[in-house]
Amino acid sequence: MTACPQDSELSEFIARALPPVTAARLEAHVADCADCRRLLFALASTSILEDDVAPPAVRFGRFETIDVIGRGAMGVVYRARDPELDRVVAIKLRRGQGRLEVEGEDRLRREAQALARLTHPNVVAVYEAGRQDDKTYFAMEYVEGSSLDAWLAKPRQPAEVIARMVEAGRGLAAAHAAGLVHRDFKPHNVFVSKEGIAKVGDFGLVRVEGEPAELPGPSTSRDLALTLSGAMLGTPAYMAPEQLRGAPATEACDQFSYCVTFFEALYGQRPFPGASIDELLAAMDRPLVLPASPRIPPAVSRVLVRGLAS
Repeated sequence: MTACPQDSELSEFIARALPPVTAARLEAHVADCADCRRLLFALASTSILEDDVAPPAVRFGRFETIDVIGRGAMGVVYRARDPELDRVVAIKLRRGQGRLEVEGEDRLRREAQALARLTHPNVVAVYEAGRQDDKTYFAMEYVEGSSLDAWLAKPRQPAEVIARMVEAGRGLAAAHAAGLVHRDFKPHNVFVSKEGIAKVGDFGLVRVEGEPAELPGPSTSRDLALTLSGAMLGTPAYMAPEQLRGAPATEACDQFSYCVTFFEALYGQRPFPGASIDELLAAMDRPLVLPASPRIPPAVSRVLVRGLAS
């Protein structure tokens, strides 16, 4: 394996500022180096890149960008205006370089196609997809509100939390009925509108029924970040034990992730503590202890205990 690149070189790779030969060499190294994959993810998640910020009135098709409302390791989401229908939408765009760009574009298309199969009040709606400057984008429903984890940052009554999680469960069930496995269900991927309605979103890791399962590639990375190309797909803290052990994600795995999210939303902590995959698996092997909370209906607690049984 070649020597690990400097942070500055990884930043230039993310910004697509490297010569093609250098970029190809770095990409090959990152594919084999777990430490560099983690660092690349961290840099991409926290960097504010010039191409992440759209100047006023930049268009994607007929959509006119307003501002950036989200960014991650491989993509950026804009708030935009649809002048023809006079409504605000969200525009999702992938970024990357080399093989990562190709994989990101493919995932974005799959996400748009998956969402287009769904029409449900508890799933973020997709409106249309297109290409501009050799980049795929898609326009989707703009949910004015916050993610579930941000919504939970304020004190909530158990009845409120249960109602939102029931709505999210209906959205996830609708995805399963359409032949979709989400593979990354967690609080940050559920949105709560200003009207108080929960909607499942961010289907970037979706698998469609009939597609070959993507198995985790060999990796020495054991941290809890969402892994990149060639490694585990999903967020380990919310994964089912079979996923953590290397099995492909199924609807049952989504249901386990849903129960982890539900438990965390109600009790303010995840059911299985751990800072690594090994620690998570060890916690799952121990009896689940419910925090004392007389305000939570026993019937709900019993359902969660059953759903989290491994």
